[in-house]
Amino acid sequence: MITTLGKVLTVTMTVVSVAFMGLAFIARVGGPNWNADRRWLEDEYIFEKVESPDQPTLWSVKTRLEGESVKENTRIEADAILAAYRHKIDRQKEEVAALDEQIQQVESQLAATRPLLEKDFAAIDRRLNSLRDQLAALNEENMKLLDEGKRVAEESLRLRSLAKLRREDVFRLTQQLHQLQAEQYKLDEQQSRLQDVLVRLNGVVERLEARNRQLRGQLKLSPSAGEKGGDAAAPN
Repeated sequence: MITTLGKVLTVTMTVVSVAFMGLAFIARVGGPNWNADRRWLEDEYIFEKVESPDQPTLWSVKTRLEGESVKENTRIEADAILAAYRHKIDRQKEEVAALDEQIQQVESQLAATRPLLEKDFAAIDRRLNSLRDQLAALNEENMKLLDEGKRVAEESLRLRSLAKLRREDVFRLTQQLHQLQAEQYKLDEQQSRLQDVLVRLNGVVERLEARNRQLRGQLKLSPSAGEKGGDAAAPN
């Protein structure tokens, strides 16, 4: 088993070694891939190739954005590509130098403003502590208001229940009032009828009394008339 594994590893190492030798040979023979380098630089640079039958091929390169000439009329493509690389490296160095200068300026400004920032931070901390105290007081006040609101809600429920009972009492009393008004109306009607009867009875009584007085008057007159008749008969 170990012998077989060793043979497999030996064959694998041999194949890998041959592959690396092939890659090294291709790189040695083929050299750099200038076409790939040129395509990679074409985002920032323009490569111009001038061909003529009686003149050698000439290469020129310039920046794509500004149109600045980097290399003109060189016969070697690699020379134009290397010039673009050098220009790109120089530009990056300039950008790095500018950034370093900006960093130094920012560091100087930061060093000048650090004491002020420390004062501001201290003031901010004091303000935060004050706001925390105010927030704690507001939370406590809020809890009191919540308790008060709960008490008011309970009182409101009690008053609503009481108002409901009062409305029921009002409804019941209103019904009783309507009933009493109906009974009062009936009593008024009965009183009116009794008043009419009383008036009629008074009329009857008055007529009877008048008749009684008339009869009494007639009774008083009847004996006087008899005496007058006797007196008249005596002389005869």
